[in-house]
Amino acid sequence: MCRKNEREGNMQKVLVVVDMQNDFIDGALGTKEAVAIVDHVVAEIKKYDTKDIFATRDTHPCVR
Repeated sequence: MCRKNEREGNMQKVLVVVDMQNDFIDGALGTKEAVAIVDHVVAEIKKYDTKDIFATRDTHPCVR
């Protein structure tokens, strides 16, 4: 994924990590395929500056 750097007028690479959470890896909703990609995802994350990494997190707030 790329985003435009407004100051320089060029494209910048960013990394988007979607729902990389325990429940989806080796928890209640996890799979062996999810476990298998963890090292690759970590390696990709290490290639980016933290300002260029965006992560999502699936949440379900308690309703009382």
